[in-house]
Amino acid sequence: MLDQFVQRLQNMPGFDIHQVTDRGEATPWYKVDGTIIRDLVIRETDLAVQVQSVAAQIAHWGRMCALTKRVWEIREREYRKWRSEYYLAMLRGAEDTDAKKPTEKQIEAMYRSEPDYATLQNEIERAEEAYSSSADIRDAFRAKRDMLKATVYKSRDDGSVSLSI
Repeated sequence: MLDQFVQRLQNMPGFDIHQVTDRGEATPWYKVDGTIIRDLVIRETDLAVQVQSVAAQIAHWGRMCALTKRVWEIREREYRKWRSEYYLAMLRGAEDTDAKKPTEKQIEAMYRSEPDYATLQNEIERAEEAYSSSADIRDAFRAKRDMLKATVYKSRDDGSVSLSI
């Protein structure tokens, strides 16, 4: 039976990992939920399987980290592009009407009040959260590998794999 801390982690909200299409767009691809925690727990009943699979799990989550980091960078780039276009539109609008050019602070206040600003910021934050969570899972599998190295040994008596605590 898993302890209460592990049970709480399993109930945490999941997150999406996005894939990047050939056109450079990020689309939902893979849902991660709290059940990943079960794979991080060392189970004495199948140590050999865990030892054999932990490298693949680290590689898998390393790839997930790369994907999530790329999506985060894409979201940042989309925001910067939107902000630059907004800024230029404000300056061009002032030129077209011979009005006084707005200051940078005024333009910033205007674009931060736009609904697209909040949407883009939320997308960036979700992408950053997915990257951080993926990196933490990868690091947790690395820690599991290190714990397995430190705790698994061949019993001298029967040659079976055992957990040393």
